[in-house]
Amino acid sequence: MGPTDLQGQTWLGILLSASLLTSWTLLAAALDANPPDSASKALATPTITVSPSNPTELREQVTCQCFTAEANVTVSWIFNNHSLVPHERMQLSENRRILSILVVQREDTGSYQCEIGDGVQSIQSNVGFLNVSYGPDPIEFHLDSGTLGENVMEVLEGSTVALSADTKSCPSPLYMWYLPSGHILPSYNHTLHLSNVSLQQGGTYRCLVNNSATQLLRLGALQIRVLERLTKPHVVAPSSNLAENNVFVNLHCQTPHQRAGVHWYIDGSQLLLPSERLKLLADNRTLSIQVLLRNDTGPYQCEVWDAGGWEVSDPVSLVINYGPSLVQISSNLEPWVATNSISGPLNSSLILHCRADDTLPAPQYRWTFEGAPWEHLGQQLAIPALTWDHQGIYNCTVNNSLAHRTAQTFVRLWVTEPPEPALSAGAIAGIVIGILGFISLVAGLGIFLHFRKARASRKPPESSVSKDVTSPSVEERPVEPSFNLPRPTYANMTDPPRQTRFRKDPPPDTSEHLYEKDLPSVSRGDQPHTPLRPLPKPVLPAPDPVPPQGNTESDYEMLVNPETDADIYCHINPNSTTVSFSALGAESEPGSCA
Repeated sequence: MGPTDLQGQTWLGILLSASLLTSWTLLAAALDANPPDSASKALATPTITVSPSNPTELREQVTCQCFTAEANVTVSWIFNNHSLVPHERMQLSENRRILSILVVQREDTGSYQCEIGDGVQSIQSNVGFLNVSYGPDPIEFHLDSGTLGENVMEVLEGSTVALSADTKSCPSPLYMWYLPSGHILPSYNHTLHLSNVSLQQGGTYRCLVNNSATQLLRLGALQIRVLERLTKPHVVAPSSNLAENNVFVNLHCQTPHQRAGVHWYIDGSQLLLPSERLKLLADNRTLSIQVLLRNDTGPYQCEVWDAGGWEVSDPVSLVINYGPSLVQISSNLEPWVATNSISGPLNSSLILHCRADDTLPAPQYRWTFEGAPWEHLGQQLAIPALTWDHQGIYNCTVNNSLAHRTAQTFVRLWVTEPPEPALSAGAIAGIVIGILGFISLVAGLGIFLHFRKARASRKPPESSVSKDVTSPSVEERPVEPSFNLPRPTYANMTDPPRQTRFRKDPPPDTSEHLYEKDLPSVSRGDQPHTPLRPLPKPVLPAPDPVPPQGNTESDYEMLVNPETDADIYCHINPNSTTVSFSALGAESEPGSCA
């Protein structure tokens, strides 16, 4: 730091000290000229007057004045403990010590004060009250129970209600009640109590309100409607003879409560709304169903309601008759007939059954036969034994008189020849016994031939047979007889009748020979009845005997008579049940081959 800086700081300190000294000197001089007031004077409490203190609303002017002995003070006003904000109906004097309310109203009611102040202290006046008389205002009625409408109140019969006439008024008014019966009830209470209200207590109730301060009167009126306690309604439906597709059907909700509302329900809880087929008429008291259908049976219920409650009717269902639309015929011989044709054997029993399910109620059934004057009533037609005269067309007519509908169908009956009876159990047993006996007979004959050959081996004369016929080989089987081959020629006898030998052919198939192959005609009386063929005797197999040598086609079996040593031939006629024996050159009487 150089000498120049030190010299500058010295001058700055000198100037600052001189400035402080000058300031203190001026302050001391001022204090000497105006010495302070060690005890300032307290402000006196102001007073207030309100005139008039009980004015009538909209009729009088009110003046509030603040009195104080202080000269140099400011004045302000307080309303209900808050600073007063003057409005268009108020006016203040120039010094603010007089407050004027030009047109007093009920909202000007309250406490008023004035406050003075000198800038150092302030003080409030006493309280002045302003009480504005007003009313009565228009009456409003209230009911603790029931329903209140526009100038109409609904009360349930037998209930207890409290009717109030409410109005704004200062001071409290006097109430005068004028009852529908003509009685007058003076009361200072704005509530009128009605106990166990009856239908006769309904009518117009009037209340007169009087304000003695304002000398004003106010009259109010109310219509009280006493509602009957609702009783259960009743649905009136048409008779049960309703038919499907009827033009219209009306259901009525019957109730004595003319002022009650009506709702309709279907199936218990579903609210019924109008549609193209469902119409609500006569204040909803009539339900009209257009073009009745079978599923419009319901059930239907109607509900009546008012301010006091509601009641619901018992459910009512409609009985709608319909059908028949489809008729079918069945029989004990065939299932349900689809082709309208059925056949039954002659002399068999037949039961025709007619059925129509799609109908209500159960219909009437009537059977007729083509060209016949008779008719049969009932669902079944029974024929104990069919004859040719039963053949033809049978008609079944189904009638539903309540639904006014009829339907019918037919079936054609064909009578046929009965099948040929099969062998009974007794006949079969007899045939089996006969076969067993025949086998025993053949076995005995074989034993007899065996012993005869052991005794003699004589051959038949060569002149009795044809020379150009050779005996078959021992190992070869005899050739089966054929009726188309030339008969053998015998030298010592005339041409014998056609004969055959025992054969090992199986018995013929009785299944093809016991019955006619062609069915008899089904026409009635135009062809003769074909009798059954007699059952043929069974042809039983037998062991092959040794035929005469040189004759492979012989119709004879050779036997040996043990007494005469003659060759015997057993002849069986295929067209009869007789058996004959013959020897060479002679023929015996018919007998048995045993």
